[in-house]
Amino acid sequence: DQLPSVHRLFIDMARFFDLANMKNVLSLIVSSIITVATVTFSITVLILSTVSNQLGPRLLPNFMRQKTTQFVLGFLFAKFIFCLVTLLLIPAENSSGNVPYLSILIGFSLGLICFFLFIYLIYFVCKMIQIDNVLQLLYTNIEQLALRELPDSDSIFSTAPPVHDEDALSK
Repeated sequence: DQLPSVHRLFIDMARFFDLANMKNVLSLIVSSIITVATVTFSITVLILSTVSNQLGPRLLPNFMRQKTTQFVLGFLFAKFIFCLVTLLLIPAENSSGNVPYLSILIGFSLGLICFFLFIYLIYFVCKMIQIDNVLQLLYTNIEQLALRELPDSDSIFSTAPPVHDEDALSK
């Protein structure tokens, strides 16, 4: 009648953290995630509006269509909802309800994942607004449009676009 190791982990976690501390930490995670998501979105829109003023207004829709942006912002908001629901499921201290230890542990783990996704989104935005990547994105969009709309456009795009090679420029 030995308890499974995962269940034993939750019992040890319950002994280490009392219910009030787990609620406080989860509340902190909920408030920080919504703050990070809001600041991330605001800074990203500010950067992209500045870049679109310099390079053209067609960049904003392209950015919002990027799967990376959609995934990271969606994950941040899903994490917020998950932690909020988990916080609501934690019973009061004097109550005899079941404590969702697994949900709390998942909430803590997802907090770390959100941190790394936030760092990745910053990297992605910085890389995306570089002129080489903007030109490559525009080339790809024009190529797809031409292949779809013009029946004989295969020959136009048979060669790859020139790639920016910094080593060749330095020679």
